[in-house]
Amino acid sequence: MRYWWSFTPDRPGAPWQYFVATLIYNSLFAIVLSIAFVAFDSRATWWKTFFETLLISNCIGFSIHLLMELTFGAILPRLKRQLAHWQSGAIAIFVALVGIYLGYTIAFAFFGRNFTALIPRYPRFALGMLLIGLLGCVLWLLIMDGQTRRVRAEANDARHAEERQRLAAQAKDAELRALQAQIEPHFLFNTLANVLALIDYEPQTAKRMLDSFITHLRQSLNSSRQTQATLGSELDLLRSYLQLIEIRMGNRLRFEIDCPEQLRATAFSPLLLQPLVENAVKYGLEPKIEGGTVAIRVSSDSSAIRIDVIDDGVGLHAKSSARSGSGMGISNIRERLASLYGERATLEVVARPLPEVGTQSSIIIKEPIKP
Repeated sequence: MRYWWSFTPDRPGAPWQYFVATLIYNSLFAIVLSIAFVAFDSRATWWKTFFETLLISNCIGFSIHLLMELTFGAILPRLKRQLAHWQSGAIAIFVALVGIYLGYTIAFAFFGRNFTALIPRYPRFALGMLLIGLLGCVLWLLIMDGQTRRVRAEANDARHAEERQRLAAQAKDAELRALQAQIEPHFLFNTLANVLALIDYEPQTAKRMLDSFITHLRQSLNSSRQTQATLGSELDLLRSYLQLIEIRMGNRLRFEIDCPEQLRATAFSPLLLQPLVENAVKYGLEPKIEGGTVAIRVSSDSSAIRIDVIDDGVGLHAKSSARSGSGMGISNIRERLASLYGERATLEVVARPLPEVGTQSSIIIKEPIKP
């Protein structure tokens, strides 16, 4: 209802609502005037006084309303002039005075009288009628101006809030890209170091690994430049990565990837799992003479999705292990999870319970990510 009293082009609602607001205001104004007239004039009858006052109030109100719409909605916008607040107010008062005169003329015509002819014959009566109309007009303008200021202030606040949200989203996106960019050289350097180590002793294996590495880069380049992918594409990249490492480690590396088909389309941040798999290979299996197995398992229930990276390597307490939480990859994942999901996501890196050996790293998101 309060929006109906605003007089601004960007006010909400349909045009008919503002005519309804004018009718409500005129009716209330007519009731107040009727009570005053009946109280001061015992000869006045309530219903006749109310009918006449209601008719006059609505004739004046709608005349002013239509003239205001014409002036501020059609004429002034076409002039394309920026008016100061006092200029708009002065124009509104002038238009309101014209509307009062026009409204009285229309209302008196319903009664079979000529309002213009009554002015010189009954100047005091005409002046009193004009003053009453002016009083109602001033009250109406004050209400309109106050509500217009509030609507504009709320619109500005909404625009500022939207701008703050947009900037916050941009900052968050930039932060995620910066954190993600830290993983890429980490992976590149590790793989190139592996190739370099094989060149002197197993050049054919090094060549085959480099070919696989180039293929893997082609597959992952687009994904690594995005902030959102799918769990299925992330697992496919991990499979490609493990096949690449398998060339160097041979039968010392075995891997399993288990993910229900319905979860593969789940939205997921790229390169979020790769550091966990790299750590499982580098710190868990490589120091172990016979190697071992890396298993990636995805599961979900009604309240959470869980991704486990499990290895049967040397474990967290081995001298070669640096993945309990201080490594760059682990801290990067924690920061990205905090940025993406806040407290809804956690990363756990724990030793597997006896008699099992090795390490289990788990990402748990308390609400399943929608595809």
